[in-house]
Amino acid sequence: MGKKHTVPTALAQVVANAAARIDGKYCYGLPHYGLSNKLELQLVKLGDIGLFEDNEIEPGDHPDWLPFATLGEEPQFLTVSTQPPYAVGMWEHENGKIYTVWPAIEDFLGRVVEKSDKTPFEVFEKLLDKVGALVEKDKHAEALKIIKPAIDLLPMPANASYEADDDLARGWNLYGLTLQGCKQFPEARAAFEMAAKLGEEYAVLNILDILSDHERDFPGVIARGLELRKSYLNDYARVWLRRYLAAAYLELGDLANAEAELRGIVLAYAISDAEKVREARAGVEKYIADGRPHAETAKGFLGWLKEKSYEVTPAQAKQNQAWWKALPEGARAKLMEEINREDETPTAEDIARCLDVDSLQLDEDDGSFTDLAVFLRLQNVTTLGFYGEPASIEELRGLPRLERLTINNTVIKDFLWPSPADRALWAAATAGDRKGVEKALAAGGSVTARGDHGATALTMAAQTHDLELCTFLVGKGADPWAGDHGESNALYFFASEGKQALEEAAAKAGITHPDKDAYRELSVQRMPKCATFEKPDVEIELGEGEPVGARWPASGAKAQMEPPKKDSKLYDVMRSGYRNALVSEKVAAVLRGEPNLELLPVTLIDQQGKPRPEKYFFLNPLAIDCLQIEKCFPQWNHIDPDSASEIAAFVIDPAKVGAANLFRPTIVNSRPMIVTRALAEKLQAFEGFSISYLKR
Repeated sequence: MGKKHTVPTALAQVVANAAARIDGKYCYGLPHYGLSNKLELQLVKLGDIGLFEDNEIEPGDHPDWLPFATLGEEPQFLTVSTQPPYAVGMWEHENGKIYTVWPAIEDFLGRVVEKSDKTPFEVFEKLLDKVGALVEKDKHAEALKIIKPAIDLLPMPANASYEADDDLARGWNLYGLTLQGCKQFPEARAAFEMAAKLGEEYAVLNILDILSDHERDFPGVIARGLELRKSYLNDYARVWLRRYLAAAYLELGDLANAEAELRGIVLAYAISDAEKVREARAGVEKYIADGRPHAETAKGFLGWLKEKSYEVTPAQAKQNQAWWKALPEGARAKLMEEINREDETPTAEDIARCLDVDSLQLDEDDGSFTDLAVFLRLQNVTTLGFYGEPASIEELRGLPRLERLTINNTVIKDFLWPSPADRALWAAATAGDRKGVEKALAAGGSVTARGDHGATALTMAAQTHDLELCTFLVGKGADPWAGDHGESNALYFFASEGKQALEEAAAKAGITHPDKDAYRELSVQRMPKCATFEKPDVEIELGEGEPVGARWPASGAKAQMEPPKKDSKLYDVMRSGYRNALVSEKVAAVLRGEPNLELLPVTLIDQQGKPRPEKYFFLNPLAIDCLQIEKCFPQWNHIDPDSASEIAAFVIDPAKVGAANLFRPTIVNSRPMIVTRALAEKLQAFEGFSISYLKR
């Protein structure tokens, strides 16, 4: 049992009276667990703060909360407020915060059940399938009789944005559809708004439907639709959004935007999903048939608002069939998915349509490719991904529209691909095969080439701890300080004697020690009992190297000290947010006047909410596009192929750095702080800075 904490008499009485209703029972409606999931409760003795101690929580950081109950084997636990009406919260293991889940203990007790009891959410979940089936059959009145009582009885989360639940969102959306089908449009709109708040994206489409067909609020359709476009949408939602926007633009006489929305559907789906284009065309045809204000203009859209049609000659069909049979079965299935014909027997037109797709992303189990000629028939493909070990990928330059290529789940740029000799070298080094290494080098393998995770053959060999092989490779020019996409190099895998041997071999081979390098990496080191801080309270993206001084509050920003209370000592350098630094006036005096950085004033707020008198600054080195990225062996980002998730080396062009002594490089996502060797020597005197060699 841990230390005791004073318990208000009234709270003790309330908990004592309710203990039998809680201990060993189950609660539901907890954040992150899904509203229908039940978790077992085990009360802790009120006033025992052992759970706080076990999780290094300072009671002073949460003076109004006490540990209340554990949740089975989960790392989270419940807390109870010492203030009436005794709210019940949950301590979140991930971020160390306590969230109020129920505003009063009576609300919490309403969510406590026996293990065998069905919660309202579980009942609601099963009811949704029945309601959904009725809505599909347009039996809206019958569906409404079922779902309305369930909605009325359903206990809503205290914090909907925190406790959003898929079934709850779906339920409110179905409720809206039943109301809409019964022509109760204001009530339907309110239900759709609740569903949207709970995260149901289709609810916003349903709101657009009401705005368009019932309220005739076409500016509202456009405003709400353009806002929806900022979020991630699947194909169904993207097409319907374009259709709603096109219809609204037509009604308002904005014919150029109406045409642009409809052409977007043709461009995206005329080949890959013809049905979507046919449905959009039918919508325009109805607009024309109804005699809407701009029907005559809309008639001109029909000339291009249609799927692509195919007339395949017997000779073409025979040629296409031969190509089709040469593909692995998995690739054929993926192509049929691309044209929305999965699980169908391909016709001659289907195969011709497959040849026109603009995207093909194959998984590892869809086949392994060494002969890339099969891809050359895909002359419209812009995105291609596959697995395999081809000797060369040069022939893929024959794809005129190819913009993005991934091989083995790695983004490939400029058709850079390792030679067979390099791959043989890596295989031999990984196996510790000296003869294989010598053979691969003789065949043209390069000790500077990088393989998986940006590692050199030397780093691969070092993992076998074969010092003789490694010193041989160093003698051939392999750099023992060459990095990879992680934090290791060849030296990492050896004890001191092995490290010394490799460094001596490097000196003999004329490879300079990193002590001579012009740049270092600068980061924040966690010192004993050091305070850490949340990012300053400004609505500005920090840590990207963008200049923000013009938007910084004139009176300075505030930086809140993070728990636990025991970590509150101030140093010259302290962490702020994820990877940023707060520096003292002493550090600022050294940096002041340096080009390419901003020293932005902050007020430190301690854990009790009081401002500290010491002068500190947010350190903002500005970004410079200075990496010779082709020599950095990047791992390109899958979402943004123009940025690198990792790089194996920092190769900096000094001419682009100019007079800057402290900066962040562009392209690489982590945006580390880079400092010149001369400035690093000045900064190493301050506690809190960590200065390390750059990967090379």
